[in-house]
Amino acid sequence: MTNAEKLHGCKPDLVRKVTAVIEDLKGHGYNLRVVEGMRSEAQAAANWAKGRKQLASGEWVIVNPKAVVTKRRRSRHCDGEAADLVAVDKGGRPIWDDKSPVWKLIGRSAKAHGLDGGYQWGWDLGHVELPEGGKTA
Repeated sequence: MTNAEKLHGCKPDLVRKVTAVIEDLKGHGYNLRVVEGMRSEAQAAANWAKGRKQLASGEWVIVNPKAVVTKRRRSRHCDGEAADLVAVDKGGRPIWDDKSPVWKLIGRSAKAHGLDGGYQWGWDLGHVELPEGGKTA
């Protein structure tokens, strides 16, 4: 799937800003791939459950912190307000190394284009989203 196809259904402001980040990174010699844009409620629920167990009381507890992939029960991906990005090397392989300088470049570009994301939180580095409350630059 192309980046545009993976962003299908996302809010136009997000698509515009993510596209600008992708173009910025090309100027630094990196190709970015959209890993995921829109996410179904079912996928969000499955992601939430990773690394967690529901007790008989209904409470969820983390049983495997390394397997947890999200801290939010309902993802902003479900509203078309978030996307996950990764840089790919010349062979087309994703660069997941969190020590790679590309993550800081993604963060700087995302911030310059009015996006919040993992660069602010120190985890989920490729995640970008429209600011809460709809305030966009």
